[in-house]
Amino acid sequence: MLKIDTISRNKKIFNPDNNNIQNNDGVYDLTIASVTYESIPFRAKDGIVVSEELQMRPDLIAKNALGDTSKLGSILKMNNLSNPFAIGEGMIMVIPLDSDIEVSFNAKKEKESNAVGSTNPNVSFRKSQQNKVFEVSNSRKDFILKNGVSEFLPPNMKQPGEASTRREAGLIYFGPDAGGGSNLPSNQ
Repeated sequence: MLKIDTISRNKKIFNPDNNNIQNNDGVYDLTIASVTYESIPFRAKDGIVVSEELQMRPDLIAKNALGDTSKLGSILKMNNLSNPFAIGEGMIMVIPLDSDIEVSFNAKKEKESNAVGSTNPNVSFRKSQQNKVFEVSNSRKDFILKNGVSEFLPPNMKQPGEASTRREAGLIYFGPDAGGGSNLPSNQ
């Protein structure tokens, strides 16, 4: 499996399996920045013109330029690219110095350690949402019981006992009532 430095280093993993945490396996929060360039002077090791063989292949660019395929994330970040399929023939890409890659990760780690007592409301909101369990509230249950509504959840959500998919005659049907088949044409 291809290891990408900007994901495996300085990324927060939430809901990790303790057995796999040592291997950096888990659910990554991709909304958190992995590196910071705020206070580092950026220096280029080299610049390359993307050939036909290297288009859409940041792994080969990283291997050829830095000797390590895992640094493809840093090359993409330094060139302000988020989509590796956007790398086309004839593009000029800047190759960062190895030392600048290390400095950018260390700067991010230092910034995080200094912001432990952060009062940013987004941080606390994100933490509360990550661990939130969605269930029907008691007030909703009371309302439903008083008004005789047959469903606890809104109609666009899968109801208790409903299947989300159904397989029939080599076809897979998706939908909240796939178990009942009430929305299917009669010829199927």
